[in-house]
Amino acid sequence: MPKKEIIDRIIGDANNKAEQIVAEANKIASQKVSEARVSADKSLNEALSTLPDKEKQAIERRRQVGLLEVKKDALAVKKSVLDETFALALKKLNDLKKTEYLKIISAMILKFAEDGDEVIICDKDKDIITSKVVEDMAKKAKIKISLSKKKGKFSGGIILSNKNFDKNLTFETELSVLRAELEPEIASMLFAEV
Repeated sequence: MPKKEIIDRIIGDANNKAEQIVAEANKIASQKVSEARVSADKSLNEALSTLPDKEKQAIERRRQVGLLEVKKDALAVKKSVLDETFALALKKLNDLKKTEYLKIISAMILKFAEDGDEVIICDKDKDIITSKVVEDMAKKAKIKISLSKKKGKFSGGIILSNKNFDKNLTFETELSVLRAELEPEIASMLFAEV
């Protein structure tokens, strides 16, 4: 299964899990906005009936600032839900079964590796991505690559390193790029009701 399809599936699963969080966040955000509007309108109407124009304007400004604060809080909740969605996607990628995990790593190597690259893995993958696995992938790609002795400080994926530059194919980086591309679409799906 290609890397993009697996990542799409994982993000889809994460989005389903996030729907519960989103429903609660939407409920809280809508409730806060409604309560703030009702309270602000009631206070404003009471105050406006007894105050001179300058004071009426000051109260209106305070009401507007209050509504902006509520909107800012709602945006913070939405950002938090998106953060949790992508954190869940990263966790699912890192928790893949060995065979699915190796399919993703193999696809990365076949697409991006060049002669002379060293494959840097994270410490948790040392029993999954062995020298033998890298040799087999190199034969399949018809290039010379090797497993680096140094380990990377990332949670999953690989870094292809050579003397000129590194190719960062860690899951954190891949999801970051994917998030930049998909976040507006995911946000509109998750928060369509608000």
